[in-house]
Amino acid sequence: MNKMNRFFTLDEINPNLKLLEERFDEIHEEFMANKNNLFAITWGAEVGYYVQNAAERVGKQSSSVYKGWQVAPLYGTMNDILSINSDMNHYKHLIQVDDDLLKVKHNVSMLPILTKTLLEAGVRKRVGITILEAKKEIAWHSDPDPEKPGLAIIRGLWGLDVPEEEGKESFIYLNNNTQKVKFKNNEYVLFWGRTNHRVKNNLSSSRYMICFDHEVPYKNLLNT
Repeated sequence: MNKMNRFFTLDEINPNLKLLEERFDEIHEEFMANKNNLFAITWGAEVGYYVQNAAERVGKQSSSVYKGWQVAPLYGTMNDILSINSDMNHYKHLIQVDDDLLKVKHNVSMLPILTKTLLEAGVRKRVGITILEAKKEIAWHSDPDPEKPGLAIIRGLWGLDVPEEEGKESFIYLNNNTQKVKFKNNEYVLFWGRTNHRVKNNLSSSRYMICFDHEVPYKNLLNT
């Protein structure tokens, strides 16, 4: 098996991510108090976190092929966001510039504890809250993330609000069903976005995960 086509550990990617685990109760409480008021857009893997339906709210009908899959964006570095969306005029009213970061001011103002903890943990490239509705599936695909020479982009998912139901689950598969992880609150899933993967939510309600990108030298991952 290709050493990149697998799930990674926190210690391999970023041990500082344990900060979120330590503060889960506080972060979860903040999120539950504000989740219905967050600004969210339909996800399009081909263009990253920002797509044509920028004014769309959670629950609003969409003609997008990604209907049922949304993201509440938080922030990202200016270079990373502009590499995906060179024209940000449509989003000017949403964006707050903070040094090299572009922040979605409504969402970060609703979630200050989460935002502060993510930044303290070193999460900077791109981060948002993914929302996958009940009974929805994201079919097999890989994400052609723009990578710098020698650096892999590792996608991180962290359980923020994943309901527990007997006999039902939300999960991710890698490599044509050879590797599977069930999503759970306060647990990480870390993988190379260019690995073929599938996501499904068999639960009776939406599940919410923090989704972020983190750069790691290929040599560090191939030598483990």
